[in-house]
Amino acid sequence: MKGLNYIAYGLALLLAACTNEEELPTPTGETLTATVPITISLGGNETTDTKAAPPSEGEQEGFIGGQEEVEGIDRIRLITFRRKDMDDIQTGGNTEPFLYDPTNDQVITELTWDLNKGDNGRLVAQGNLHMIYGYEYRVVGLSYASAEEEDFTLNIRDGLSLEELNLSVVEHTDMSDLGEFLHTSYNDKHNENYYDVPQIFYGYCYQEDREDPIIKFEAIETGDGYEQDEEGNYPIKPLTGVLYRGMAKIEIHLTVDDENSSSIANSHYQQAGLLISPIYTQTTLSAYDDFLSPLSPIPSNGSELYTMIDHQDMSDLNDGDVLSFIAYVLPCKARLGLRLNWGIAGGQYGNYLIKVNDLSNAEGATGIISPDSDNDYFYFRRNHKYVLKGNLSTADKHKL
Repeated sequence: MKGLNYIAYGLALLLAACTNEEELPTPTGETLTATVPITISLGGNETTDTKAAPPSEGEQEGFIGGQEEVEGIDRIRLITFRRKDMDDIQTGGNTEPFLYDPTNDQVITELTWDLNKGDNGRLVAQGNLHMIYGYEYRVVGLSYASAEEEDFTLNIRDGLSLEELNLSVVEHTDMSDLGEFLHTSYNDKHNENYYDVPQIFYGYCYQEDREDPIIKFEAIETGDGYEQDEEGNYPIKPLTGVLYRGMAKIEIHLTVDDENSSSIANSHYQQAGLLISPIYTQTTLSAYDDFLSPLSPIPSNGSELYTMIDHQDMSDLNDGDVLSFIAYVLPCKARLGLRLNWGIAGGQYGNYLIKVNDLSNAEGATGIISPDSDNDYFYFRRNHKYVLKGNLSTADKHKL
């Protein structure tokens, strides 16, 4: 869309995670068990080749963070996988898969903002992992807003391996407030799909003295056996971890105006929708890098068909007001579009390509490729935020 300014921010979240879970069945004989505390919290700066940089604890140009960027996040789910520890039985690496452990599937609902951690505070939660001697574990964490629980599904089942763990975005089905807005007969450049993509944060737990994601039962040996606490548990080194945003965040702010000679300016706007093509609706969750290769694009045939990812009612907006969209997408190379409905009776429809003309910050600290360098495509990276600003009066300059 002509007249849009493009700003790209690095965005990351490190969340605290853990929970109270149901206890494992009481072992018999010489079986050893342990209850291991876990803490995951917002961390400081880190820059690697495999993930976007987390937010600074202080001031740093090009990055944002803080409590406002985690508003609404009130759930953390820890999903545990385990396998037999073969270190004392066989030589060489253990190639057996880690399988889902339903006794350690935990949802945390008590998250607190701790002002005493970091420069500006951190989101923190606490919990435990129940371990049995003879097994080694992997623990992955997802954080999200409870209001968005119905916007995605996980393929959890008995016998599921960590490599098979998958997240799918669910199509929005409540269209009661849309009326005819998505009806394809008005334009063949969009479909009738609407996805509210949730913001998802992902990470894994590890023992504090090493960042190996494989967690082993390593009780503390004494001259008389293994150290035990007053409750009979065998102390294991505590776990910690970091969760990062796996999605890209998109914000668009358009001022309603009639400055230009537009055929739709000042024409009783009714509804507006943010469109994208393509949209990806699945990702595996065996590692944070899985977000770099999302699955199940729509459309799947490579055609330029647009899907709606946010919707706003415009009937109460006047000149000078701002039309705002906020949406999340799995990392992708995509084009953005705008669907408008206007007219006194709301009978006029149009779809328009979003273009930018100010790329002064597009190639700054975040390393984003300029959208217009590749035929108006945006490169949406995980853990990053994209803000576009402009005037609505230029919306009909680039019809789809």
